[in-house]
Amino acid sequence: MLCISFFIAIVANCQTTFLGFDTTVCGNSVNFYYTFVNSHYGGGGSSSGSQFTIFRNGIQVHNRFGFSMSFDDPTAEELIFINDSVGFLAYSLAGAFVYIDKTTDYGNTWTRFDGFQPGNPWADYVSSYIVNEHTSYLIMLRVPFPGLPSQLRVRRNSQNTGSGSSGTILFTDTNFFGTVVIHDTINGLNLCGRDTLKMSFSHNSQIAYYHFILHQTLTSINEKEIISSKIKIYPNPSSNFFSIINLPKKTTNIQLYSMNGSLIKNYNAESRSINKFDIKGIDPGIYLINIITNNSSSTHKLIISH
Repeated sequence: MLCISFFIAIVANCQTTFLGFDTTVCGNSVNFYYTFVNSHYGGGGSSSGSQFTIFRNGIQVHNRFGFSMSFDDPTAEELIFINDSVGFLAYSLAGAFVYIDKTTDYGNTWTRFDGFQPGNPWADYVSSYIVNEHTSYLIMLRVPFPGLPSQLRVRRNSQNTGSGSSGTILFTDTNFFGTVVIHDTINGLNLCGRDTLKMSFSHNSQIAYYHFILHQTLTSINEKEIISSKIKIYPNPSSNFFSIINLPKKTTNIQLYSMNGSLIKNYNAESRSINKFDIKGIDPGIYLINIITNNSSSTHKLIISH
């Protein structure tokens, strides 16, 4: 059974804790207050089941119910809105099948975004991260048979891939130890303009850290204009400093990351104004420069050699 809060989900029977992605939707204000309530009905038998109800500013906008005997009794797990009208709901059926639905009309109607039917062993929902309007990550803990290890799964769900096992399992882990770097390619721009996500997961007194390096593919002419291929880093390789050719005027942040996803340096407005970025004292190697504007980001490779 899962105990969900905004940032922390606990799988009580497995002593598992998930400290999630930063679920703040950068730059987007949500003017409505969305909540959900799970409840049960009936006194047992074929007429009993469960339901969840979604509210906008305290007024019911959606309800879904199902019967226990048909393994269709739903439990809402997490509700995330990225703006006033577009939101995502993660829910489970019969405590095993995990789905994500999407609304574009302020929570009134919901359609299947994607889902996972794990078969045996079943999976517990842990949390979700909404990458953009078309892509999400679904984090699950697969419940083992006796004598087998627990298994953490991260699955990328994309719109129009349908239900069942049609999404992509990015990785599975049974060790829960050390640092794991995962590279993934997503369609479109990340909502928060980031190219790195970090997740930690603890299990049986062990803790693991997962760094996601996101590579973005452009899906429209507009996005191609936003992230210009004319941006160049020079000199490259660099030893003491670097500059950026065709630096976008609306740049809000420039960050230097290591290849394992660690933030090395966050350059201030003064560095951007003179277009000179200091790298003295940084170990030689290959790094990633993340250039963030008001509504986009792009990533460029930098080689440091002293």
